Parts: sequence; C-alpha cells; structure tokens
Amino acid sequence: MRTQLPFAQLAIALTCSLFTAPAQAQRARVFVASYGNDSNPCTFGSPCKTFQQAIDVVATGGEVTAIDSAGFGPMSINKSVSIVGNGQAGIVATCNSCAGVFVNAGPNDQVNLRGLIIEGAGTGNTGVQYGIGASLSIENCVIRGFTFAGIYQITQANSALLVSDTFISDSLSATGIFIAPSGGNTTIVINRVSVTNHKDGLVSVAAGTSKLTVRDSLFSNNSNNGINLSPTGFNVVQATFNRVEVDSNGDDGILVSGGSSTGTVNATVSESVASGNASFDYVAASNTGQAPTTLMVLHSVASGALVAAGVAAQGSGATLNIANSMVTENAIGWSAVNGGVLQSYGDNYIDGNAIGNTPPPNINRK
Repeated sequence: MRTQLPFAQLAIALTCSLFTAPAQAQRARVFVASYGNDSNPCTFGSPCKTFQQAIDVVATGGEVTAIDSAGFGPMSINKSVSIVGNGQAGIVATCNSCAGVFVNAGPNDQVNLRGLIIEGAGTGNTGVQYGIGASLSIENCVIRGFTFAGIYQITQANSALLVSDTFISDSLSATGIFIAPSGGNTTIVINRVSVTNHKDGLVSVAAGTSKLTVRDSLFSNNSNNGINLSPTGFNVVQATFNRVEVDSNGDDGILVSGGSSTGTVNATVSESVASGNASFDYVAASNTGQAPTTLMVLHSVASGALVAAGVAAQGSGATLNIANSMVTENAIGWSAVNGGVLQSYGDNYIDGNAIGNTPPPNINRK
C-alpha cells in the first residue's frame, strides 16, 4: 500500500534536499559555537556557526558537538553522524513546511541526536522527520511546539527508531510521535519518554512488519488518544507496553485496532496504569475480515474511565485477555460488544465501577 504524504511533508523533503556539501577536508569531530563562523574549519579552536555547515564538513560516522548554548539552525542529515548538543544546543524551525531535523541518509546509515532542544514555537511543522536511514536514535532531547508532529517516521525500508529520556510537549494540533513507515521491517523503542499536550500522544500506522516497545513512559493530557496502535497493510505487528502511564487523555488511553489491516496485531500491557481517560482505558478493536487483534493486560490498573469501560473488546476480530489487574472507578468496568471477546484468568479485582462489576468469562489457568 502506498502512503501519500501531506503537501507540507513533501515541501520539507524538497526544501531540505537543497543543502549541498562544500568541498572541504572532512574531520571525524567538528564543533559549533555561538561565536563561531561558517567560514571556519569547525575545529574546537575555530568552530562553525551552524549545525548544517558542521554536518557538511564532518566525516561519515563522525560527531558534531555544540560547545555552548545557542541556536544552531535546522539541519538536513545525509550520512551517518552523531549530533551532540549537551542539553544546551537549540534548533528553531518555525516555518509551516519546516522540520527542525530532516534525516535523509543512506539505507545503511546510523544517525544519533543527543541533548538537543528542538523548538517549533507553535508554527513549525515537524520536530524530527525520519525519511531514510538504517537507524535513528534520539536521546535526552526536548521537542515542543510543532503543528504536525514532534517525531515523524516515514521510512520505506528496514529501519529502527529509538527515543529515550526525551520530553515532547505542547502541540495541541499535532501528534507527539507519529510512526508511519510504508514498508520494510520496523523496530521502534520508546524508553523513558513523556508526551503531553498533543492531539495524540503516539500513533503507529505502520504498513510493514513492525515491533513497537514502549516502557517507563508517560502519555497524558492529549486531546485524543494517549496511544493509538492502528497498523495498515497485511503484516504482523507486535507491541509491548511495560510500565506505561496513560492518563487524562480526551479519548482512549491505549487503543489497539486491526481495523485498517488484514495482517495480525498482538499487544501486551504490563505493570501499567491507565487513569482518567475520557473513553476507554484499554481497548482492542477489530471486525471480521480485518486483522485478528489480541490485547493482553497483565498486572495493570484501569481506573477512572469517564464515559466508557476500563477494559473493552469491540468487534468480532478483537480479543482482550486480563490477568491479575485492577479495574475500578470507571463508568463501566468491562465490556465486550459486537462479537468482541473479553476473558479473565480469574485473578482480577473488578469493583467500584458504576456498572460492569460482574466477573468476565474465565480462561482456564494452566
């Protein structure tokens, strides 16, 4: 299935492709500083002014390091490289067709971003756009104020995205992390990440085979879903959510849907808390002819769903299994509708809900 990109994303690709590398000797490590000049050789003693100039002159596989605190401009990355901001280097991208960082490297290239503050100021389009490259890691960064997405992955071949120790916030019309590869095998790891005040916290609509792992992370105060796993295509999709908190979102906490796929969708939630979401806390959804979808909820809490169920299975293709978990203070404890199957291992605590406190059908423990 082909993915048609919004016009703004095409504009980003075209704009960023205009960068060209000058014919200079390439060093393994180069530097930028507030007092630098792009006519300098980008050494520690004579640093450059912008990240883009430093990327153009650094050797493949090299490192670009910010010496001090300043704004060093948006960048387009076309090689293996590490960008080290030391928690003080800023990137401001405020035009409505701009990405703060555009990764358009080779299919075997590895790109690392560390310690950056990437600012859209409420008008920039995308914080980090991942188009081509074997892997992209984003560590210890702040990404905020973009209108389309904080992080946007649109790879077409095998790829890996790692986001860790990162704060993504304040983009009420945008998605915090938008996973939309159109092909290949995709591995996504989200670790110790907070995504707040967006339209959706995390959306994955991967068309290829994908494995998503989210752990020790928070998705809160997003106007739609905290996490929306809704793959497309006909492949196998696996997801694991461990020690994840989804709270006070305007729709579902964690939605796992096979409605746009004909493959297989399997997800597990463990040691996690969903609380105060407007609709469902945890929900599996799929119908006949769509991807068989299974969600396992283990050692977790579903509480305070305002108008719907703490745990739910919707549609004849959806199954939700629950074990050793607490379901309490929801408008409905649990629900299985339109042929959905919700089953319990008989060791849950389902009480204190407005309705739906009776035990679900049991699975025999083995």
